[in-house]
Amino acid sequence: MDPTISARFTESVFKKIAGLYGIKPKQLSFLGGFDSLVFAFERSERRYVLRILQDPRRQESLVRGELDWVQHLIRNGVPAMRPILSDMGNLIEIVPDSHGGNFLCVAFERAQGGEIRKAHLGESLFRNYGRLLGSMHAATKSYIPRDPTWRRPAWDSPGAISAEIEMPLGQEDVMEKYHKLKDRLSRLPLEPESFGLIHTDVHIGNLSITEDLKLSVFDFAECCYGHFIYDIAMVFFFYAVSASDDPVEFMGRFMPTFLEAYRDHNRIDPSWLAEIPNFMTLREIDLYAEFLSNRAAGGDVDGDEWRDEFLDGRKERILSGQPYFDFDWPILAKYL
Repeated sequence: MDPTISARFTESVFKKIAGLYGIKPKQLSFLGGFDSLVFAFERSERRYVLRILQDPRRQESLVRGELDWVQHLIRNGVPAMRPILSDMGNLIEIVPDSHGGNFLCVAFERAQGGEIRKAHLGESLFRNYGRLLGSMHAATKSYIPRDPTWRRPAWDSPGAISAEIEMPLGQEDVMEKYHKLKDRLSRLPLEPESFGLIHTDVHIGNLSITEDLKLSVFDFAECCYGHFIYDIAMVFFFYAVSASDDPVEFMGRFMPTFLEAYRDHNRIDPSWLAEIPNFMTLREIDLYAEFLSNRAAGGDVDGDEWRDEFLDGRKERILSGQPYFDFDWPILAKYL
């Protein structure tokens, strides 16, 4: 947990938040979180998730925009966790902390199924994964916020990317590369067939899977306006180094099936494949900044062993211009 959150999340605050959803703190099971706290609970034999945000970048209007988009996706057939009302009839509950700030609380129906494991990896999962993201991008083309003040940020705003906020001092050489990359990506065309509101973090940790391999998506807290290829790149970002001892072999099986299934619901020009390594590097530098900042603050996060492994030699890799994952991306054009 981020130390700045734990100092504010007092027992009295916890009790008040739980009461807003008709339960007691002991009925909440901590699932994890860093800039937010995520708990599971049951009520009337139904399962829910409670997310508690304490982050100055997360204004109430942005959370309302997130929930508005999630509801739009659900109406268009995307399997996502549905937000529910508190006992007071509110989608968002605002609870003051003891330091002049607020916690923003939102509860959702918990997705059916459980975590994706290595035993699930195979063609059926890859295909369902591609169809899920393709259906999200198809649905987002018709989305207009019900209130213009709820509009989510663009991908290159300080609230959507981390490095400009979280990078510690002494990393000016990394930030120079970051700004050049960001400037290049900001000149990409903003066409409705390839740009819209996107999740930005559809990795397997934000998916739930049932026994028959059906997927549901959750955690839309980072959603922003961006290129559809950015969302695709973030799927590949995780799998490129994490899913197998032989990532090149694995990605050679995963990517064609994923993209063919994506194409069942949404089409984008294959020329966008060339931007995947650039968006991967953008996320690589963002994570580098976030993990450096967290480690300096002494915070504990889920998977901090992976954090330290990620940081080992990362600066040298970034400065050398080495791709996060070296692959001949244009050969995938026939699948997209």
